[in-house]
Amino acid sequence: MRGGRWVVAIVVCIVVASVGIVYTVWVHGGGRVEEPEAEFSPGAQLSQVRVAILYERVTDGGLVNRSLDDVVRIVEETGADMIFRGFWR
Repeated sequence: MRGGRWVVAIVVCIVVASVGIVYTVWVHGGGRVEEPEAEFSPGAQLSQVRVAILYERVTDGGLVNRSLDDVVRIVEETGADMIFRGFWR
C-alpha cells in the first residue's frame, strides 16, 4: 500500500508540473517576441525631442568649481528648452 501512495504522489507531481508548464507557455505566448508597432529609424523626429535640465546649484565656483559663464555655456550646448530649479539654493 505504501508503494501505491508514492506512485500516486509522483503522478500528481507530474500532472501539476505539466499544467504549470502549459499554463506558462500559454500566458507568455510561447516565447514569441512581439514586433514593434512603428518602424524605428535613427534620427526620426529627433528635432521634436525636448530637453529639460534639473540644475539645483548654479554657483560661482563654490562647490563645483564652475563659473556662471561655464554653466551658461553648458546649458546653451545642450539646447535646453527648460531649466528647473536653476537658482534653487
